[in-house]
Amino acid sequence: MSIDDFDDANDTFLTLGGGLRAYLGSASDRVRSFAGGGLGIVDRADTDITMGGFFGVEAMIIDGFSISGHAGADLTMLGCNGCGTNVNLGTSAVQFNFYF
Repeated sequence: MSIDDFDDANDTFLTLGGGLRAYLGSASDRVRSFAGGGLGIVDRADTDITMGGFFGVEAMIIDGFSISGHAGADLTMLGCNGCGTNVNLGTSAVQFNFYF
């Protein structure tokens, strides 16, 4: 199956996800490390499930706003017929976080 098999004009995608972040310690008053994990479900003609874990660092820019980055791995179980399971190592992300 390839990306060409999906007709985005006629398919509806619904993505739900959540995660958890545990702070490990502080390098300074404004920088702290964390570990976490997440779970996501993508529903279209079939349903994919993704779960993963990561380590990262968050830097507070001002009160209520930070930038964080993390790296880790995830496991994706593809719901389509004939598809399998993907393991992705070295996944990464940069996030902008607002606290209120």
